[in-house]
Amino acid sequence: MDTTITTSMELELHLLPLAHSEAGQASKQHLGKTHDSVDLQALLARSSDETESFELSLEELDQLTGGVGLVDAMVSSSILMVIVGQSASLFGDSMNAISNSRMRDGINAAISADLELVRHEVADWASAVQVDGQLSYAPDEVSCSAGHLGETLLDEKADELPVASTIDLTSAPRTLKGIKINRSIQVDPTNKNLIRISYTTSDESTINVKQNTTLSTPAQGWCP
Repeated sequence: MDTTITTSMELELHLLPLAHSEAGQASKQHLGKTHDSVDLQALLARSSDETESFELSLEELDQLTGGVGLVDAMVSSSILMVIVGQSASLFGDSMNAISNSRMRDGINAAISADLELVRHEVADWASAVQVDGQLSYAPDEVSCSAGHLGETLLDEKADELPVASTIDLTSAPRTLKGIKINRSIQVDPTNKNLIRISYTTSDESTINVKQNTTLSTPAQGWCP
């Protein structure tokens, strides 16, 4: 006994009015509910009306999605301006910090050079050279016994070591122009065998520096 299986299929064809915006929107929603995959963009492009250029009103433009709007562009520009402003401020602060660091290094170098001159004068005071070429010192016995070697040193070397003076910066780098470094030398109040040297920048200087050091004379080791 032969058995015949017959299969039938019914297809329903819909004509989509894509030329009108409302109808086209409804057609897109209808196609989106189907199970079969449909290239909606290619389907819409088949209509000649879809590729025609036409003007849109402000309301229609406001309803469009995608791209960058005017508000987005303004917000992005504002954020970019803030970032650029902060970057410029940070760059300026960095340059000022580098300039101040170089100026401070120059001031420290000038103070160190002047302090070496002071040490040389202190080491040379009351010195004497013996016949065998060895360096020796002959300090004043009264100053040794009274413990006033520092006062005697400053009195005898008043021209080389004035109480108040200014460091010469005429040959200093350009970064130190406008800087004034004052030097003061006085006897240590707690030990009159010592002298105290102080370096300070003037009030009109852009960098404030204060350095103090204490020196003793090698002649003190030759006191009887």
